[in-house]
Amino acid sequence: MLDKKQTLTNEYFNFSSWLIPFGLAALLILSSFSSFILFHTLAELFAIIIAVLMCVVAWQMYPFTKNNFLMYLGVGYFWIACLDLAHVLSYKGLAIIPDSTVDTPIQIWIIARYFEALLLVSAPWFLSHDLNRKNIFVIFGIVVVSFTYLIFETNIFPVTFIEGQGLTSFKVVSEYIIISILIAAIFHLKKQEQLLDKNIVNVMVFAIALTMGAELAFTFYVDLYGLSNLVGHIFKLFSFWLIFMAMVKTTLKEPFLVMSKGASTYDAIPDATIVVDENGVIRQANNAACQISKQDCEQDEMVGKSNHDLFHPENTKIEHCPVCQAIINNAELRGLELQVDNEGHWFDFSLSRVTGASHLNGIVEVIRDITQRKLAEDKVKELDILKNSIVENLPSMLFVKDAKDNRYVEWNKAAEELTGILKDDILGKDDFSFWPKEEAQFFIEKDKEVIKNKKLFDIPEEPLTTKYKGLRTLHTKKIPIFDGNGKAKYLLGISEDITDKLKTENMLHRSQKMDAVGQMSGGIAHDFNNQMGVILGYAELLSEQDLTKEQLKWIEAVRIAAQRCADLTQQLLIFSRSGEVNKQVVNVNTLFTEMEVLIQRTVTPEVNVKYFMSDDLWKTDVNPGECKDALLNLVLNARDAMPDGGSLLIETTNITLNKNSALTLPNISAGEYVQIMISDSGIGIGEDVFEHVFEPFFTTKDVGKGTGLGLAMVYGFVHRYDGDVLLESTVGEGTTFRIYLPRSIENNASETSVPFKNKVYPKGNESILVVDDEEALLTFAEQILKKWGYEVYFAKNAAEAIVILEKSSIDLLFTDVVMPGKVNGYELAEKALQKNSDLKVLITSGYADKFGDNKEYAKYGFELISKPYDIGELAVKLRELLDK
Repeated sequence: MLDKKQTLTNEYFNFSSWLIPFGLAALLILSSFSSFILFHTLAELFAIIIAVLMCVVAWQMYPFTKNNFLMYLGVGYFWIACLDLAHVLSYKGLAIIPDSTVDTPIQIWIIARYFEALLLVSAPWFLSHDLNRKNIFVIFGIVVVSFTYLIFETNIFPVTFIEGQGLTSFKVVSEYIIISILIAAIFHLKKQEQLLDKNIVNVMVFAIALTMGAELAFTFYVDLYGLSNLVGHIFKLFSFWLIFMAMVKTTLKEPFLVMSKGASTYDAIPDATIVVDENGVIRQANNAACQISKQDCEQDEMVGKSNHDLFHPENTKIEHCPVCQAIINNAELRGLELQVDNEGHWFDFSLSRVTGASHLNGIVEVIRDITQRKLAEDKVKELDILKNSIVENLPSMLFVKDAKDNRYVEWNKAAEELTGILKDDILGKDDFSFWPKEEAQFFIEKDKEVIKNKKLFDIPEEPLTTKYKGLRTLHTKKIPIFDGNGKAKYLLGISEDITDKLKTENMLHRSQKMDAVGQMSGGIAHDFNNQMGVILGYAELLSEQDLTKEQLKWIEAVRIAAQRCADLTQQLLIFSRSGEVNKQVVNVNTLFTEMEVLIQRTVTPEVNVKYFMSDDLWKTDVNPGECKDALLNLVLNARDAMPDGGSLLIETTNITLNKNSALTLPNISAGEYVQIMISDSGIGIGEDVFEHVFEPFFTTKDVGKGTGLGLAMVYGFVHRYDGDVLLESTVGEGTTFRIYLPRSIENNASETSVPFKNKVYPKGNESILVVDDEEALLTFAEQILKKWGYEVYFAKNAAEAIVILEKSSIDLLFTDVVMPGKVNGYELAEKALQKNSDLKVLITSGYADKFGDNKEYAKYGFELISKPYDIGELAVKLRELLDK
C-alpha cells in the first residue's frame, strides 16, 4: 500500500502537477472579491476548457489507445462543457441568452450534473465492451439539445431557485440524488478496477469524491453569489483537473514514454530491423542493420537508400528478388532464407505490414544473420551423409528400434539384402509383422533384456527366417541408446550372417576329424600290410610246391582271403592319403566312357542315368584305378539311395574358384579345378548321418551288406590328390556329391599300365640288401630272392644297414620307409648313395605319407613298390633297376 500511495502522490499530487489548478483557484478567489460574476464566469470557463481538452485528447489518441472508457468520458464531458457554457451564458448578471431567468442557469446546472453523474456511473461498463464513439457523440448531443430546448422553450421543468428564498426542494433533492449516483459510480468503478491501472482508479475515485463535495456545497447556498457557490466551483475545477490528468497520462504520457523507451529498445534488438516504404526505400534502421549492411554507413545515412542494395542477395535484380517482390505486393514473409553473397553469408528475412496515422503503408523488415547456423546445418548434413553412408554400406545387418514399442526406425541395405525386406516396408512396424511368432517373441524378449540391463548384449547364435534365403543363423550384438536424461530411447542392433561360416567351420571340423581318423587308419594299415605281405608271399610259395589238389584249394582260399584283406587295407591307405601315389594325366570323361557299361549294369533298370559331359574338360592328375573306384562307389551309394528307382545325374565341368567361393571348401584354395557332380533323387541323408558319412566303417546298411569304407575311400581319394568333396543333401529330395580335382598342368593323358601276370619270374645273381623291421617279411624276402638266384643281406634298421653297406659290396638296396630309430628308408637311401653313387634303390611301404611329401627325394629317381607287393611285380622291378 505504501508503494501505491507513493506512486499516486508522485504521479498526481506533486507540486508541478497542481501548479496550474491551484494558480487558477487563487485567481478565481481573488476575482470573487472584485466581481462574483467574473469569478463565476472564469471558473466555469476554466472547467469548460478542461472538459473540451478531455474530449480532444481522448478523440485524437483513441486510434492508438483504443481506450473505450476514456473515450466515453471524453465525449460525455464535451457535452457537459456545452451545458456548462449555456449555464454561464444564462447566469444572472450576464443574461446573454435572451428570455433567461434567475432559475434558468440552475436548471441547466441540474441537467449537467445529472448527466455527469450518469456518465460516471456508466463509464466502467465500457472497460469490457466495445464503443462506437461517433454514435455516442450524436446520442449525447441529442439528449443535451433536447433538455436545453425544454428548459428554454417550455415551462415543464421544475423551479429550482426562488430569489430571496433560496433553493427549492426539487433542487436539494436532485443534488442528493446526484450524490447517490456518484456513490454508485465509485462502487461500479471499484468493481471493474482490475481492468484499469490502480492509480487511475484512485484518481477517478478522488475526482468523483470532489464532485460529490461540490454538489453538497451547492445544496447550502441561498444566494447565487454566496460562499458555498464559490467552494462548489473550486471543487468542480479540481475534479475536472484530476480526470483530465488521468486522461492525459493514459493517452499521451504513457504512450510517449513507451515510444521513448521503444527507441532505445529498437536499437537493442540484436537482429537487423528496418522500416521501408512501399518502394523498398529505408525510412528507419537500428544499429544491428548497420553491422550487416553491404555498405559501411550510419543509421541516419541508411535512411533514403534502397534496402535491396544494402541487404538483399548480390547479382539479383529487384524484379527477381523475392523480398522486394513481397514488399511491392505488400505481402508478409516469415523465415525466408537466402544466400546473399558468394562468400557464404545467409540471411533470414521476415516482413510485417504496418499502417501509419496518415494511412501510408510500410513494411517492417527483420533480417537475421543465420550464417553460423547454416554452417552448423551443413556440418550436421555432412555428418548425416557420413552416418548414412556408413550405415548403408556397412557389410553387416544394422537396425535401430524404438525402445518403447520395439518398432523399427532404421534398417540398412545389408539388412534388406539378408532378409529380403525393404526399408520402407519395415519402418514403423515390429517383429511380429514379418517373422514367425516364436522368432519374433525371441527377438522382443532379448530387446527387453538389453534395455533392462542397460548394457551391450551378445547373442552368439540367433535364428532368422529370411524371405528368399531360408533359415539363417546370425551373430547379433544389441546395445541401448540413451537420451539426455539417461533413459533408454533406442536399441541398436548389428547382426552378422554366420550361416556359411558355421557351415565352413563344421566342414573344417569334419575334415580335421577325418584327418585324425585317417592317421589312425594309416597306422593300422601299415602294420596290417606287413602281415598280409607275409601271408600272401608264403601262400604264393606254397602254391608252387608239389601239393595235392585239395591242399592247393586250401592255399588258394588262404590267398584269396588275404588278398581281400589287402584290398581293405588299400582302401584304408587311400582314405588316410597314405601309400605310394602313382599319378597319371587323366581325362575324367574318358574314365566315365570306359565305365558306362559297368555303371548301367550296377544300377537297377528303374534308375535313369543321364550324362552331361563338358566338351573341353580339363585334365587332372590322379591314379585312374583309384578314380574309377571312387566314382563307382558314389554310383553304388546313389543306387542304394533309390530302392524304387529315380534319376542319376552325372556331370563334369570346368570351374575356377575365387577366394570367396573357395571358403566353402576348407581343404582347397582358389584355382582351376575339374568338377565331377553325381546327383541322385533318392531318400536323402538325415542330420544324424550327415556328420559321419565319410568315416571309415560307418554304414547305415544291415550287417554283412557293407564294409563302411566306400565313401571313406572317396574322401581319401580326393584329398590324396589335393582335391575336396562337397556333400549336399535334403531328406526326401536327394543327395549331390561334388568332387573338385586340381587341373593338370600337363596336356597328354597317359595310358594305364597292365599288371604283371606271368608266372615265370626273372632271376639274377646280384647282391641285394633288404631292410625291414618286420622279421617275417625278411624271412619271406630271403626265400624268394635266393630262389631267384640273388645274394641276400638283411637288416632290421638303418644302423645295421649302414654297417653292411660299408663292409659289403651291395648292388641294390631294398628298404622299407618306416623303421625304428631316427633314420627312415628315404634318408638311408640318401646316405647310401653318398657312399656308392652306382647303388640301385627300391623303396617299399604301406604308409609312406607319414614322413611327408617324398618329392624331396625325387631327384634320386627312387623306384617305389607298395606293400603288400606282388611277387611278380617285385621280380620285374628288381630286374629293371639292376639292368639299367
